[in-house]
Amino acid sequence: KEVAEKETELSVSLLNIQVGLIRKAWKHPSADSLLVEEIDVGDAKLRQVVSGLAKYCNPDELTNRRVALITNVKPGKLRDVTSEGLVLCASNEGSTIVEPLLPPEGAKIGERVSFAGYAIQNLLDWAVRHIFPF
Repeated sequence: KEVAEKETELSVSLLNIQVGLIRKAWKHPSADSLLVEEIDVGDAKLRQVVSGLAKYCNPDELTNRRVALITNVKPGKLRDVTSEGLVLCASNEGSTIVEPLLPPEGAKIGERVSFAGYAIQNLLDWAVRHIFPF
């Protein structure tokens, strides 16, 4: 019973979603569907992130674009390139258009984004269906 109560107390606030600025983007060296981005979230070091945006976005168009980035994920390698976050994206119904989400207007680089009133499971269920279709 105690475990069930703790699970219902989980909230989207467990996700560290921060405003970032893509400083540089380029095609992944060994995967046509991936891009690599260097993203500024206000830390001393830029975060390197691998995303599945190559089919939808030109690297030059992403440079200097503000994005929402999940930063509390364990770094991992995608096709031998380290990724230190997840760029949140949205798509149209047919997933023919996919774009990074725009952070709230006026939010500063590194600022944390939160969603009042949403349970984490609802957000993750929605994300699996809409944000990460690839």
